[in-house]
Amino acid sequence: MMSRSGLWSAMPSTLGWKPLIFNSHATISLASIKSSGLADAYKDSLALVITKDPFDPSLADDKALVDAKKVVDQFAPNINRNDPSWASGQVWAIAFVDAVKRMKDNSRQALLDAIRSTKGFEANGLYIPGITASATAGSNALCTQGKLARFNGNFFEPFGQVVNTPLPPTA
Repeated sequence: MMSRSGLWSAMPSTLGWKPLIFNSHATISLASIKSSGLADAYKDSLALVITKDPFDPSLADDKALVDAKKVVDQFAPNINRNDPSWASGQVWAIAFVDAVKRMKDNSRQALLDAIRSTKGFEANGLYIPGITASATAGSNALCTQGKLARFNGNFFEPFGQVVNTPLPPTA
């Protein structure tokens, strides 16, 4: 019996069918893709991305990513470097610190007010150029922008223009 991943990998070549695959944020971890043996099946699949990809060789000298890697080296030396979610985690930590600094007092409501008053947040340069986060008074959703990216076999490569995504009905 063929394993599920073996069947998935064989489908395009066996059937001559290569569907366009859209990935959720939760499925674009390089650590997961590579350890599952499905990198070939992911090839050319799409995702909506927000942060710079630490595996993109053209960003090897990007100051924001170099600084983010120093933070990881100092505070999380044992983190799985093949999982780029550490960069996304830093974005949310930076956003939280930004909101805490703008709180008017030490209350839950003051934190919500600070988050909801966020405008033009750039995550210390970790967002893809052109993406900023701005909240609204009625939503806790910070970033409603992204860029399509295609998996090239090694990382998700952004292309096209920044797109706005709708806010969830209630956040």
